[in-house]
This record gives sequence, C-alpha cells and structure tokens, in this order.
Amino acid sequence: MFLAVSDGRPVSLRKIADVYGISFNHLRKIVSLLIEKGYVRASRGKYGGIFLAMPAEKINVGEVVRSIEPSLCLFECFDQKNNHDCPLIKVCQLRSLLGDALRAFMTTLDAKTVWDLVNHKQVKKKFVEMDSSWVFQEE
Repeated sequence: MFLAVSDGRPVSLRKIADVYGISFNHLRKIVSLLIEKGYVRASRGKYGGIFLAMPAEKINVGEVVRSIEPSLCLFECFDQKNNHDCPLIKVCQLRSLLGDALRAFMTTLDAKTVWDLVNHKQVKKKFVEMDSSWVFQEE
C-alpha cells in the first residue's frame, strides 16, 4: 500500500519499516518474495529503493496473498499432500467450516486490487500524517 501511494518514487525498506513499526529483516524477506513474484522492483544507489512493478490497479490482493502464502493451510488436515492420523478427517465439521471460511476469505480478497485499498482521501491523508514529506495528488 505504501508503494501504491508513492507515485512511482522508489522507497527505502528502512522508511517502510519505520513508518509501519515492523522488523526490517522480516520486511526484507517479504519484499524479496514480492520481487521474485513480479509485484515489486528494486533499484540500487543513492536514490534507490523499491517500487511497484505494475500499476496498483492491476495487482489483485488475493493473487498476492496466494503467491506469498501458497498453501494457506490453517491446520495440518487442510494439507492434501500429508497423510493424516486424525480419525475424524472424513467427517470433521470443523474442517468443513474452516474450509468454507477460507474460500469466503479468498473470494473477498480476490475482489480487490491494491489500488482499491489506497484510493481514498482518508487513506492518503493518513500516509501524509505518517510522513509529511509525501505529497499526494487530489483526484
């Protein structure tokens, strides 16, 4: 989301980690995955940083989640590849309920792009409050 409101300007990982109050090392791992999957690009040098590799309108939230969390296994019994010792595996109502919930969750994410998440005046205002050096165009 931070990159989507940066108007294509490279942003340092340190800046993002500081603004969100998250671990720099964890962010670096996530960004590496996003670069590998083609959502983010990086540039080196004094004015380097990371930026979106495509328009935010083309980045589907559900696709991003699936690409960085491919299994989405909430529990061991969700993993089709493993043999399960649970005697309830074929009749478990909790497994069925959670499977339905996961499908609904992903359907909701599939309905949104990154642009949908940031294309609101209140969101843009909050980014400005977090870092007053950012200037956003009013739509």
